[in-house]
Amino acid sequence: MKYLLSAILSLVLTTPGFCSQQNIVVVFDGSGSMGDRFSKSKERITKMEAAKKALIQLLSELPANTNLGIIVFSNNHNGWLVKLGPVDKANLKQQILSVHEGGGTPLGKYMKDGANALLELRAKQKSGIYKLIIVTDGESSDDAETPLTGQYGILSKGLRVEAIGVDMSSKHALATKVPYQSAESAEQLTSAVKNVLAESTGKNDHSEDYDLIAPLPPEVAMAALTALSEVDNEPIGQKPKHGVSSNSGSSSGSGSVGTTLGIIVSILLGCVVVVGIIIFVCNKR
Repeated sequence: MKYLLSAILSLVLTTPGFCSQQNIVVVFDGSGSMGDRFSKSKERITKMEAAKKALIQLLSELPANTNLGIIVFSNNHNGWLVKLGPVDKANLKQQILSVHEGGGTPLGKYMKDGANALLELRAKQKSGIYKLIIVTDGESSDDAETPLTGQYGILSKGLRVEAIGVDMSSKHALATKVPYQSAESAEQLTSAVKNVLAESTGKNDHSEDYDLIAPLPPEVAMAALTALSEVDNEPIGQKPKHGVSSNSGSSSGSGSVGTTLGIIVSILLGCVVVVGIIIFVCNKR
């Protein structure tokens, strides 16, 4: 039975596209302060100009099968600049260049909107990588804490979240909660965007994946393998449906979300379902 379970896991994990589908939403800060120049760099370029250049260059290089969305708050755009879907490279540059800085920094609202779009797509696609990337130069002017880390918040849903702080005097509050990079120049901003978009490369024989299920009783391991469809895709702030567990973990520096996924509830309590081992493996990469 152990070998059968390993074979099933191997088949699932090596199915083409199982963990390769990238689904990305960029929360793009277009507030008024993005019109300022970098304070620690001699470059005569504004933060907005640098952000546009980095996003146009690197988002245009995404694989063709990537689903991309860009949500922005600015002087002339507040909401979806690019709806989450297949990358439209022909119009991407024009859409990003159309943003003009202005206004405040309501990160909480737009983080929530971006995350909900990813959850809706995950409910349809089931598998893949779902990432929320935040590019901002200031603290949120609204409540970003509750949508991110509150009950049934973004991190509890197993989404990847990464943030880039653009020319900030100190680390953003998000730095204590999600993987975070500082960008104090146009070059550093381009590098930071590139890093958060990069996919893990290299071969994996999945031996670590086998180790996850090897010690488990067969019925427990089988329950874990069938739990993939039971992830929490309810909107941010809403309680998961009956029988679906919500992951209360937080993002790590490697982009892994919820390292508690795959931990088995005590056999003495009679719980045999390990929620999301396969999602844990995908997010671990």
